[in-house]
Amino acid sequence: MLHAVTPSYTQPAQTLAPYVEAHKKWLAEGVSKGWVIVAGPLTGGNAGFILFQADDAEWITTFLQSDPFVVHKLVTVEMHSISPAIGSKNFHVDWAASATLL
Repeated sequence: MLHAVTPSYTQPAQTLAPYVEAHKKWLAEGVSKGWVIVAGPLTGGNAGFILFQADDAEWITTFLQSDPFVVHKLVTVEMHSISPAIGSKNFHVDWAASATLL
């Protein structure tokens, strides 16, 4: 199952700045463990985007609680989960095992 997470910034960039490196380290941990597929800031500068792969959305909610941006109340978080039905044959099969790949 895939989970799209949008952390929306509640503070200006200068308030976020001291926590950016710790946030990137937290993301790198998720990448190294195979949980985070891709992450980065959205255009417009008011939010980020993190695509997770995990069977259990509750697990992601728990992992998000250790994000420095969340710990210091610098973001609000919205999550949407999807069980892919159709996808590109170039998309990693483990990320969408039940999808028909075209």
